Amino acid sequence: MIKIITYPMTDANVALQAQTAASAGLRANLVCRVIFAVFGTLLCWVPFRLLLRNGEFAAVVFVVGVVITNLFTIVNSLLWRNDYWDLWYDGTGWCDLQVWLQGPLQTIYAASIFAIMRHLAQQVGLMRVATLSPKEKRRRNLIQALIIFPMPLVQLAFTWFDLAQRYIIATLVGCTATYDASWPKMLVYTVPPVLFAMGSVPYAFLTWKRYRAIAIASAAALVSNSSAASRANRARRRLYQMSLSILVPYVPLMLAFFAYNIIDTGTFKTYDYHRIHHTPNPYPWNSVVLVPSWLVPFPAMNQPWISILTTIPIVLFFGMTKDAVDTYRKYALFIGLGKCWPALRDKGPNPGQGNVGSSNEYSFRIRTSTTSPVAVRRRRSLVGEGIGIGVGDDANDNASTPMLPMRSSLQSADSDSLSPIEEIPSPRLHVDRSEPKSEDGVPVTPR
Repeated sequence: MIKIITYPMTDANVALQAQTAASAGLRANLVCRVIFAVFGTLLCWVPFRLLLRNGEFAAVVFVVGVVITNLFTIVNSLLWRNDYWDLWYDGTGWCDLQVWLQGPLQTIYAASIFAIMRHLAQQVGLMRVATLSPKEKRRRNLIQALIIFPMPLVQLAFTWFDLAQRYIIATLVGCTATYDASWPKMLVYTVPPVLFAMGSVPYAFLTWKRYRAIAIASAAALVSNSSAASRANRARRRLYQMSLSILVPYVPLMLAFFAYNIIDTGTFKTYDYHRIHHTPNPYPWNSVVLVPSWLVPFPAMNQPWISILTTIPIVLFFGMTKDAVDTYRKYALFIGLGKCWPALRDKGPNPGQGNVGSSNEYSFRIRTSTTSPVAVRRRRSLVGEGIGIGVGDDANDNASTPMLPMRSSLQSADSDSLSPIEEIPSPRLHVDRSEPKSEDGVPVTPR
């Protein structure tokens, strides 16, 4: 039988209850977190569909984890939206499920980011044009699954053994798991997300460094074609922003919560299952503690904003491709926004498409003689940077027009468009080594 532990209803506490229930700050926090969580979750639908269609396993898991966490935030905020705890729902069933998923979801969040950055670092350094075979895709997804899921499964299995209380219910925060102040809390629940966050730093830096080297090496080739240069600049900006979002706000925030959890734990105890489940500490294990807003620490009250704000980089990095923008436009027309904004009915040009009709594979041309001294020096410098040199051929162009394919090796063979991650190009310069010829077909010796 559940025992409800409420805050004592003294005269001072009743006054605090009435004061906080009418607090403009509490109401503003409620309205903002619900609106932004709902809106951000809806916007994640398009990136989720594109990532799922293109088989980006780690990114799909990341988006699903964020969406589930935001759904918990929305429901909890609406169920326990004020400090009238005497009218609160006791959380039976709903909170029993949620406390088992809170720890694993936090670890999945960090592990998915680690897998994404590891994949990007490998992709930027990959010098191949051919698509991944089905076997290679299965191996990549298996490796990412082995990175993401083992630790959350351990946490899920250990939840019953380390929960110090059935659950706690706090204003706006809702259901909260509280773990025993012993070594399993630190080793199983607190440390893994921080390790994944710290492990993302080298991959984020490596991604930025590798792509910067490629961008510098291929800058001279890009300058002759404005559409190709614009496409490369967009990919580079998105890659830089993703790397910076890992290096700047995410890792320091995870370290801050790590420090807060250590301080909040206090003195560590020896693990004892009997003490946790059969000894009041200070309440019986089956008790439900109700906590008003003025007793909720600031980090605990605002931790749900992390997953809410995460929808912004999801949309920016994975949901701003041409396919995604077209999908947003179709949805806007479906709900009748075309009457307010007629421009939505105009599909417009394909940005960054250049002179190529397919978005699966595109190329651009360097309008210069391959045997000129400048081209030779440029070719040698690219070889020195480690960029593969191949032989290109095009039936519609003469021999002095080398090709630079920009097809990513991440792209699936049966997809019709680039995935959000695939738009990051893997440059591989194809230079035609044939001798230049005059109009009558006689070879010309360069001076």
